[in-house]
Amino acid sequence: MENKWKFSWDTVTESYFKYFTGMSRDSLETLFSCLKPYLHLIKYQSCISSKSYKRKVSKENELFTTLSICRHALHMEFAGWMLKVSASTMSRIFEAWIVFGDAVLGMVDLQPSHGLMKKVIPQIYQELGFGHITLVLDATEFKTKQFSDLNLNTIFFSDYKQCHTVKALVCLAPHGALTMVPDLYPGSITDTTITQITGSLRNCLLHDGILTDKGFAISELAAEKGAEHNRPPMKTENQFCEGECDDNYKIACLRIHVERWIGYLRNFEILNSVWSCNRMQLLNSTWRFLAYIQSMTTLVGPAKKEQPVTNGNN
Repeated sequence: MENKWKFSWDTVTESYFKYFTGMSRDSLETLFSCLKPYLHLIKYQSCISSKSYKRKVSKENELFTTLSICRHALHMEFAGWMLKVSASTMSRIFEAWIVFGDAVLGMVDLQPSHGLMKKVIPQIYQELGFGHITLVLDATEFKTKQFSDLNLNTIFFSDYKQCHTVKALVCLAPHGALTMVPDLYPGSITDTTITQITGSLRNCLLHDGILTDKGFAISELAAEKGAEHNRPPMKTENQFCEGECDDNYKIACLRIHVERWIGYLRNFEILNSVWSCNRMQLLNSTWRFLAYIQSMTTLVGPAKKEQPVTNGNN
């Protein structure tokens, strides 16, 4: 008997929708609506027969399956089985959507205005004496395989991870929104250098504050903008003094949210895979595409305190 089963995202329940893609149905439908006017720009490799292919799979199901691959690092054979296409065709669908999504969402200016950031900055920043912060920086790394070229092996080797990686700079506003998505760089690059090359401080103004961990030696770069670099104190004695411990605690309370953002991003298991050397460009587009999606769906930042309800007669 012929198998009549055919996958469609319309039949997926809300709980499984979140499980497969990391997004709610409403969020994914909103994302698809944003991309829909530009769907004609998706370019599949020429070996896909465009006429027969378009009749076989809808664009909605392509996007759903692409995000499922990213969320669970699915093999192309399994994803192709879902859509009733070959593994090679599924691979080309995946690459086309990743490149397309990166290109379209990359045109969005994520940088909020200073006026908006001042209005939505969480109260804890004010309470801890960091009300001037407008940018929080951190970095994360994705593993790659070794290169056949020894020079490339040296460039991509990360002393911190003790393996070959590429490094991504994460730039957040204090309220947890992404402000930019820079390209990836070889794992040997320092946090200071990647900050300078990506121009992540270009929107900083006089008296703005930048919050980082100890690995960012960007005080001079910040000073050129008239901004202030805030990072945990470096230990110069056998132990921290009371004031240094207090500063470390305050900065850790605020920086934990950029770590949470990175943790949420890494729920897309494909970023935790070890990437092949000849897939670096696809990894770059995948990181950017998923970073934009993460920014759209999850706002990571300190929770706002509710104002106490008071009696109007008081």
